[in-house]
Amino acid sequence: MTSPPRLTVYRCRRDGQLVMVRGDACPTCSRSDLEPHEVSGEGFIVVWTTIHIPPTRYANEAPYTVVLVELEDGLRVMGRLLGDAGRGLGSQVRLDHVDPERGPVFEAVDSFTA
Repeated sequence: MTSPPRLTVYRCRRDGQLVMVRGDACPTCSRSDLEPHEVSGEGFIVVWTTIHIPPTRYANEAPYTVVLVELEDGLRVMGRLLGDAGRGLGSQVRLDHVDPERGPVFEAVDSFTA
């Protein structure tokens, strides 16, 4: 059995605040002393939208759903949602994988089979 995928974010060394992008400064103390930190990638949908008219480079992927997920760690992360299942507000999702060009890709928890 493989371990579930993890999402690498960055944590402020001073106060522990999490940020998604290393180049960002800590939103609490404004310092840029950040270290890589792994989070589970589990959370719930805060908001979603389905893209029907995408940028040219993603034209062959439309329609696709983009979600804002609040992770268990409190960090909010934008990503794609696989399929249409579970895209309601508050639906639980898990990180499926991280696409190097598209970022985090989530899947509804309901769509997992044990």
